Formats: sequence, structure tokens, C-alpha cells
Amino acid sequence: MKRTLLLLAFASHPVLADDSGKDAADAKYNSAFKHFQGRDFTTACAEFAESEKLEPNPGAEYFLAECAIRDGHPAHAWNLFKLAAARLPDPRQRAAADQKAADLAGQVGLVTLQGTQLAPALEVRLDGEVVTSQVLVGLPVAVEPGGGANHVLRASAPGRHEWTKEFTIGNGESIAISVPVLPAEPTSPPPAGATTPPAATPPPAATPPPQPVSPPPPAATLAPAPDVEAAPRSDRRTLALGLAAGGTVALGAGVVFGLLARSEWHDAQSSCAGPSMTIACTDPSADQKRQSAQTKATISTIAFVGGGLTLAAGAIVYFVYVRDRSEPASAQTKPHLVPVATANHVGLDLVGRF
Repeated sequence: MKRTLLLLAFASHPVLADDSGKDAADAKYNSAFKHFQGRDFTTACAEFAESEKLEPNPGAEYFLAECAIRDGHPAHAWNLFKLAAARLPDPRQRAAADQKAADLAGQVGLVTLQGTQLAPALEVRLDGEVVTSQVLVGLPVAVEPGGGANHVLRASAPGRHEWTKEFTIGNGESIAISVPVLPAEPTSPPPAGATTPPAATPPPAATPPPQPVSPPPPAATLAPAPDVEAAPRSDRRTLALGLAAGGTVALGAGVVFGLLARSEWHDAQSSCAGPSMTIACTDPSADQKRQSAQTKATISTIAFVGGGLTLAAGAIVYFVYVRDRSEPASAQTKPHLVPVATANHVGLDLVGRF
């Protein structure tokens, strides 16, 4: 009776999202469910797999885990039960999936994958299956234990050396493996024997013919020298204001990208995290969200640093080249702040007379 009630719960909740555009997946799921009730497991398992391929569905993942047990693959079943338990909407279904995984704990080995400072576009495969999402959040993955079989863990990224590790694990054993920072590949050296052509020697400059020396004009005809300091003052003021505006915009962009990075990082964790934070995660969107969050965090940091430097440059231009030179000499002796930057000190100094 308990099993019948559980099957009815799965039949009443075949999908999590809106049914529009998912008719084919729903039809396959409902047909597979009827075959499963009729104990035609071969047909049911094949149709559950087709439904999951058309549209990921935690109900199909639960029944595919049952199929994996019948096929003698407890590790694959454990991973599917944990994936389904994280996404099923009904508490009874989640509890059933967790209990099924717990019943298999003594028949599998659990590997927890960890990594820090991961390379961009990192891909991690365990025995050929992509497990990058589990590395991002430190969740375990079940593997077939015993028999002296070697499991292979590979990590790769564009422009990086591939990292490989082989290991064995026993029944009910749990181990942790850290994925290291992948070293960058060296740039290609120039071909052997290649030489750089010598630079062409410019021809000697022709000596201009001597010009007749004209006598200087009388002193009375010389025009007064223009005020060099007064001419560019408005341009310097405009430059200072432009730098201040640009720095403010950059700081604002840093705040915006920082908030976006934080939001997408939480989304990546939410799409993989379960009630106990010990579930397997194979949701490919978690890796995409994590990479997008890292990119936005980098942009935020660059914007903050660039904005701060731009504001500092605007302050120096204003106080040193605009304000000080626009005041008379007598006013410059009054107490005022001047930006100072040395090897050991960056700040504002108070100068002048009291």
C-alpha cells in the first residue's frame, strides 16, 4: 500500500514547471509510468530516458535510478536519487529518494571533489562523465567500488595543462580529492634558425644651405608675450571635471556588476544545493552561472580600481593645475589641502599660513 501511494504521488506530479511546449516529454513520461506499473520495466526505462532527454524531470530521474538498480549500477542509481531528491516538489517524494540513496550507501564509494581558484571554462570528468558542477560546490559523487578498478579524474581548460588522477575506492568508503590550479601552457617559441632582419640604416640628412642672417627688429616693434598660464586654465578645469565624472560612473558600474555577480553566485548554489548540502548535482546551468558570476566580479573589481584612480587624477588636476594657479600669490599662502603621493604616502596635506 505504501508503494502504491508513492507511485500515485509521482503520477500526480510529472513535471515541475509549466506544461506548455513540453507535450512530447509529458507523453513519454506518462506512457513510461503506465508500463512501470504494469511491470514492463524494459519499455518503461527506455521511455523514461527519452522523456528526461526531451525535458529534465525529477520524476523521470527517480524512476531511472530504479532502472539503474535493476541493471546492477548502484553508483549511477545513487547519483540519480540524490539529484531527484533536490528537485522533487513533494516532501514524500524527496524523503523516498533520500531513503533510496541511503539504502545504497554501503554498495558505493563516495568521492567529494573540491577546487579553488578554478581556471575559466574548466571541465572536470570522472570516468568520462562531466562532474564540473559538483566540483564548484564541493558535493559528493558515487562511483562503483571494489575489484581493484581504477577510476580516472580529468580536469582541462583552454590554454591550460590537463590534470589527471587515478584512484581506487572500497564499498562504503568516502574520500576527498582536490582539483588543483591548472598551470598555463607555455607560448610557442620562434622556429629554429629564424633570424630577425636588421633594421635599415636611414640615409644621412642633407645639410641645408646657409641662410642670410636678418637683423633683429627694433625693441619697439616686439609684441608682448601672451599669458601662457591663463590660456589653458579652462581646458584643465574641463579635464578635472571629466575625470571626476568618469570615476563616478566607473564606481557606479562596479557596484552594479558586484550585485549581479553576487546574485548569480547565489543562483548557482541554489540550483545545486539540497536540504542537507550533500547531494549530487549535475545541473549544467550551475556551471554557466558560476562562470558568469566570476566574470562580473572581475569587471566589478576593475571598475572600482579604475574609478578610484580616475577620481584621484581628477582631484590632482583640479587642486594642483586649476585651483592653485587661478588664485593670486597672496591667496596661495592661506591654509589649504593639497593631494600628495609619494613612495610611502598617499593622501592630502594641509599647507599655507594661519
